[in-house]
Amino acid sequence: MLSPAMFEAVFNSSPIGTYLLSPTPDAIVLAVNDTFLKASGRRRDELVGVSLFVCFPSDPGDPHDTGESDLRSSLARVLASGRVDRLPAQRYPIPVEQPDGSIAFEERFWSAVSTPIFENDGSIDCILHTTNDVTEQVRFELALKESERRYRALSSAGQVVYRMNADWSELHQLDGRGFLKDSPGSDQLWLSDYIPADEQDKVRTAIATAIRTATP
Repeated sequence: MLSPAMFEAVFNSSPIGTYLLSPTPDAIVLAVNDTFLKASGRRRDELVGVSLFVCFPSDPGDPHDTGESDLRSSLARVLASGRVDRLPAQRYPIPVEQPDGSIAFEERFWSAVSTPIFENDGSIDCILHTTNDVTEQVRFELALKESERRYRALSSAGQVVYRMNADWSELHQLDGRGFLKDSPGSDQLWLSDYIPADEQDKVRTAIATAIRTATP
């Protein structure tokens, strides 16, 4: 059986952000590991003994910030059912102190799992809450979807109107028709701006073939 010191060492060295919460609606932080402290930019003494929702409140200036309410609902389900509850990639901005001392909310995305830890009598002693910062992954996926949306709109003559030079190296004009931003000037970077990275070589090949086989 692990000694308390060994348990603490394992808990703190976990590569996944983890903390223990009281089985109460205010979710008091009982313990937090080093990984989560690093990910959130907090010190241990700022979190332990304080409600999770005081440490990480919702952004009052963002009507689309549902991170706190979604997490409250998840923890309530754990307490009501005694079962593990999972949250997929969840938008949860966190307050971050700026160089001038002001507080701004930084957009973050987290996946989370809340697991009830039971006493011998079957009651819930605490909730083991693990979080993984998936911000970069989510941003990449969103950027890829936006790039694909632009590509589909650009490749459909019924959605946008654009004019290219003879060798397709420069976009002269783009009428986005509400699907894309209008571009009245020339754009030599149109391929990277509008075509997903994994499609660019195919587009270059198709352009080269069309130019080579074009009838004079």
